[in-house]
Amino acid sequence: MDKNVLRQKNKPRDAAGFILSALLAGFALTFKFTEGLPFWAYGRVSLDLIKARIYSGLGDYQFDMIVSSLLCGAAIYFVREKFGKHLRGFILPTTLGFIVVFGRSAAEFGNLSGVFDTFPFIVRGALASLGFGVIFRLLFALFEAGLKKVSSLENGPEFLDRVFDEHIFRNVFWILILLWLPITILNYPGNYNADFIGQMMQTTGEMPWSGHHPIVLTAVIGAWIKLFKAVFGNYDLGLFIWIILQEIALASALSLTVKELKKRGAKAPLLALVSGVYVLSPIYSNIVTTAIKDVFFIAAVIWYVLLTISFYDDEKKFLEDRKSVCKIILAAFLTCMCRNNGSIIIFVSGLVMSVYALKDSVSKHVIKKAIVLIILPLGIYTALSSGIKAYTGAQSDGLKEMLSIPMQQTALYMTRYEDELTPEEIESINALFGNYRDMIESYDPTISDPVKQYYDTEAGNDVVFGYLKTWTGMFFKHPGTYFESFFLSVYGWLDPETDTSVRYEGDSELFTRTGLFEGADEIIIFAYRYIDRISFFGMLQSPGLWTWIMFILIRRRKGSSRLYAVQLISLLVCMAGPCFMKHARYAFPIMFTIPFMAGYEGLIMNGEKE
Repeated sequence: MDKNVLRQKNKPRDAAGFILSALLAGFALTFKFTEGLPFWAYGRVSLDLIKARIYSGLGDYQFDMIVSSLLCGAAIYFVREKFGKHLRGFILPTTLGFIVVFGRSAAEFGNLSGVFDTFPFIVRGALASLGFGVIFRLLFALFEAGLKKVSSLENGPEFLDRVFDEHIFRNVFWILILLWLPITILNYPGNYNADFIGQMMQTTGEMPWSGHHPIVLTAVIGAWIKLFKAVFGNYDLGLFIWIILQEIALASALSLTVKELKKRGAKAPLLALVSGVYVLSPIYSNIVTTAIKDVFFIAAVIWYVLLTISFYDDEKKFLEDRKSVCKIILAAFLTCMCRNNGSIIIFVSGLVMSVYALKDSVSKHVIKKAIVLIILPLGIYTALSSGIKAYTGAQSDGLKEMLSIPMQQTALYMTRYEDELTPEEIESINALFGNYRDMIESYDPTISDPVKQYYDTEAGNDVVFGYLKTWTGMFFKHPGTYFESFFLSVYGWLDPETDTSVRYEGDSELFTRTGLFEGADEIIIFAYRYIDRISFFGMLQSPGLWTWIMFILIRRRKGSSRLYAVQLISLLVCMAGPCFMKHARYAFPIMFTIPFMAGYEGLIMNGEKE
């Protein structure tokens, strides 16, 4: 059939699709949850009930939706005409649309009732999700087009050329250090979070040693602070210099990413874009000026990611370079040392590297070396941590840290269906958690710690497996409750509307002060909380934003997922963890590496043929 005839036949369908997309997008932008009363609130079926169902189903279609739809229609037309080649499938943006709508219900009601309470709610939630899918598909295309454009720019302002000259590492390093230094001085001796204090107290004998925190790093912290206590009589200077060391480590790692991009051919505009994230996102200066295990951890992860990229450039060449192999083993060991989940990251990413070495190489020698990249750092760390645990008699958390999701699901299930619990189910739950009613009273949908505190770490495997059998059986009774609990626990890692950053507030008697002068720490806390309310800066601190940028980058290029093994396993670890509210730090392996990966993918896009 003639192409012109086909084009004529498709015009009505294209026009209908265009109008529907604009209306859905406009509806999504003006979408609000409505109050839905049950049918029995109206007595007998009447006109009032019918009207109420219409209003709860359709909402208020006011002037703002008409305007939004017109603007969205113009945006759809513009993107199709100018950046149509960057428009890709519907599944990924629509999935994000559903996450955003579900996330709004979770944020507003603490559950998913805003989406599932009534049939009209389900319809409206689905329409809004589809509308957001239309919007996000456009935004994904604009992101790709914008990244490609910036990557292709050759020249920028003259001062950028001076910043990103042959001394690029030194220049970026000192920009970051000088940016962070005023906060460090103003907060003297330094800010810290509860984990750091817990690690200190383990080494001073005020708390028992525990495997809850990375025990090798705990031992290092203990040796450090005891040295300054012995010399200066208090811990203040030790804390201050520890934070300075954190800043040196993170500034070095971030500067390495910019240097690596320049080595690969990036020009000043792209380098400025990546560096601009490091400078403008408050989360970098916030976390690096806080004594916390995550700073050294993320510095090691960034270094490790850079080395894995070099590995995938040429596996054989990398493994034959003794210097590169030593570097990646050291980076892997430091990653394991600074957070307990570092071992999982190294094991999985190392396994992926070994598989690809096997796929791309016939040399058994190369494959053996790739496997060594897993075994050696994990072996060294395991031996060292086991020795410290044996020497200190450190307590083990058992499986507690791995069961956050099942515990939350159990608690929500019991909150809603306590009267359906069988004696056998109660017995198996009480065997592991004590009194199940304590779990109900302590349940918080956003964090598992209140429930997790009742877990008996000394319980035998038979008790744990008995509970897991009960947990599995309850799923088949009310699977929707399990899904809801899971979503409430994890949506912050995936929802770009959720900003989970926080300035930790240190207040421990181990230190003589909390700021350079009285009230200094409160000024800093206020500043970070205020700037977090500014949408642009709050957006840069959202784990969900960087997670979805990662998905966009992975989707764009077939076979690139291996490059994101560290970030993907980190996302799974986050989703299995205790919470996301106020703890964006769990997602740092994603948030702190994706700016570099975006620059890396931009260079590849720039080299691709149209």
